Amino acid sequence: MVVKVLEEIGAKARIEEVRRVGRKYGKEGGMVVVKLGSREQKREIMEKKKGLKGKKIRIEDDLTWKERKIRWKIREIAKEERRKSGRVWIEYGKIRINECWWKWDEDVGKLTNWKGEVREESARVGEERG
Repeated sequence: MVVKVLEEIGAKARIEEVRRVGRKYGKEGGMVVVKLGSREQKREIMEKKKGLKGKKIRIEDDLTWKERKIRWKIREIAKEERRKSGRVWIEYGKIRINECWWKWDEDVGKLTNWKGEVREESARVGEERG
């Protein structure tokens, strides 16, 4: 399956190891961790993964739980901002909302800009589920 996905996006890589993690859903579902031959191969795959847009297959970085939590919060904020018809980009743990870049600050639990200013609207979206 991994080889088919790489062919579909037009990426070439030497696959050293494939390890299934979590449960398998359906015939081909579930998550796998793939060890590649080099960082350059990973970079190529990450650049070309947008070729999977609209499909049920995703390629993501192997993140810690803390990094995943931050990424989830940023995506939730992005969904809310898109509903408000704002222009939103997400990139490497940062979010761009209407021409202004923000990053998640774990200490305050909110988005902050490069000046250290807190974006208050993010508090409602980024709150823990309980």
